[in-house]
Amino acid sequence: MPTDLPRAARVTQSARFKAVLDLKASAADALLTVFAGPKPGPRPRLGLVVGRRHGNAIARNRKKRLLRAAFRVIQTDLPAGFDFVLIPRTTPAATLNAYVRSLGDLAPRAAARAARRAP
Repeated sequence: MPTDLPRAARVTQSARFKAVLDLKASAADALLTVFAGPKPGPRPRLGLVVGRRHGNAIARNRKKRLLRAAFRVIQTDLPAGFDFVLIPRTTPAATLNAYVRSLGDLAPRAAARAARRAP
């Protein structure tokens, strides 16, 4: 399994992050808040926002690695044609399986909201 997502599978521009967050199409649970925004193209893309309140750089990078791994596991099951920005909650250490379940539940709900709100 590759250690990182290819550039085509990531949201890389701050303007795109802002567009997805400004659409305010989100779904949340105890582990994650997932924002979704429509995009051209068939593959879903991932953006991460992990702030300093999650701990030092080691703790933040661990959460990011787990979230990227969860996205890779469930990527084919996610709605196509959407960018997803994930913001983890400041809960104690979550497992990969917990993030996979959470992302699998929340991404379709956020995508449905984004489809209704998109111009």
